[in-house]
Amino acid sequence: MYIYKQLTIQSSYYKQILSYLNSAGGLSRLVGGCVRDAILGKPNFDIDINTTLLPEQVMSVLSTKNNLKIVPTGVAFGTISAFIGNERFEITTLRQDIGCDGRHAKVVFTTDFKQDAARRDFTINALSYCPFTETIYDYFNGIQDISDKQVMFIGIPQQRIQEDYLRILRFFRFSCDYAKRIDPEGLKACAELKHKLSTLSFERIKAEIDRLIDSDNAPTILQQMDNQNILPYIFPWQWDYNALAKGNDFAQNISIKLTRSIKYSLLFHAEISLTNQQLLSFKFSKHDSEEILNILSLIQESQHLPIYYMLKKLWQNFDNYPEYITAVVVTSYTNSEVAKEFIATHINTTKPLFPITGNDLLKIGFHGKALGTMLSKLKSLWIDSDFTITKQQLLDIACDLNANST
Repeated sequence: MYIYKQLTIQSSYYKQILSYLNSAGGLSRLVGGCVRDAILGKPNFDIDINTTLLPEQVMSVLSTKNNLKIVPTGVAFGTISAFIGNERFEITTLRQDIGCDGRHAKVVFTTDFKQDAARRDFTINALSYCPFTETIYDYFNGIQDISDKQVMFIGIPQQRIQEDYLRILRFFRFSCDYAKRIDPEGLKACAELKHKLSTLSFERIKAEIDRLIDSDNAPTILQQMDNQNILPYIFPWQWDYNALAKGNDFAQNISIKLTRSIKYSLLFHAEISLTNQQLLSFKFSKHDSEEILNILSLIQESQHLPIYYMLKKLWQNFDNYPEYITAVVVTSYTNSEVAKEFIATHINTTKPLFPITGNDLLKIGFHGKALGTMLSKLKSLWIDSDFTITKQQLLDIACDLNANST
């Protein structure tokens, strides 16, 4: 039920906060992810605290008596945010579920840490820790599951999921980072209840998938989800987790990290009809949506262009060209060694400046759409010449092409 062990917590003020709470007659502990990750020696700066004090008592002792900034972020559910130094703490009164509808829980406050732990999703997330006695409280075998590298629902998986259907996605997301293999009983329950994902908001779904895709193990877990036909309940278009796996491997080989937009582009690259409105409706930001569609367009373009030309174009046009090259190469070309050599050669090379501007073309009679089209043509010719064509030569070419078209 408990073990004695000193944990290193990524916080300078957590003992101070706990001391304030306990001085008001409460019992308070660190809970959840910061305890789990401290056991593993992983950094986690999200410090959550459970206390027997009621929310009004928490606000009184922290704000009135100790002059801390507090925000009643979820006071109806017992949660107060407190700030000290540059740190933020989530402090929640112990709770017990008395009803759930798959999205929201009806709770009552309690003074029993085990009852509160029982309402959590996985055993590895139900741990609590008192730093003053250096005691880890483990009511559901979470420490053993951490050691065995497995993500296990507390109790019966189906019941845990029916309390909150987002736990389907959380099961896969946590399995990415904390499991060496996926729990078959948990997987079965997720598959049985996958249709309930349609009851969740796109915001909640997107937030979980964002965190899942950040994991290097995401392709393996996405394949497990695909095997259970769960992916169509998340985003209703084609997924290619093999392309994501190749992208992760390529990025690792050239010592870069892929942004989330690049990873989504790898996943969605086969969906050539994907639109900005579709991405926005699934809560991608405007910036991310535009970047994803731009990368997908480059991937389509690359299928008709020689690899070396495409590499030079990406290098010239994008500051984060190694990521763009990764997306294009793993989806469109078979010879990735050429791309690796190109990146190694150009990583410290100053990019040449395209010598033509829109004003240059205005002066020789180009306007509107014709100006943009010609600027694009000239840049393609310049890149294809390995950036050797001079400004005057480019202007002469523009004049010749314009003359021939009239």
